[in-house]
Amino acid sequence: MGQITIEIPQSVKQDYQINSEVFLEELENLVRKFNQVDNATDLGLANDDEQIRAERMNWLRENREKYAGQYVAIDGNRLVGVGKTIREAHEQAKENDIKNPFLIRVSGENEILSGGL
Repeated sequence: MGQITIEIPQSVKQDYQINSEVFLEELENLVRKFNQVDNATDLGLANDDEQIRAERMNWLRENREKYAGQYVAIDGNRLVGVGKTIREAHEQAKENDIKNPFLIRVSGENEILSGGL
């Protein structure tokens, strides 16, 4: 197992030393769990993230022309806000009780996107 070094500022060393046994035990448990996991799929994270991403992409593909040039707020595969600005789309999502929507500007199929230096 690798070695982990944690530097503690002098001003908090005394407080840290009082609780160091509990802290180190918890840290060792976390490291042990991490080492037992082969990859993110084993944690059950990758599948969920990939599924959410696929839902968003499908929604964007299916609704691209309808919302071209506008900002949308998406929750999974559900539209929860739309507006001329990202703020408008986000505000509508909040009104629909969605705290952390996926926000994006939808570009039209024939729209030319550019970036500059």
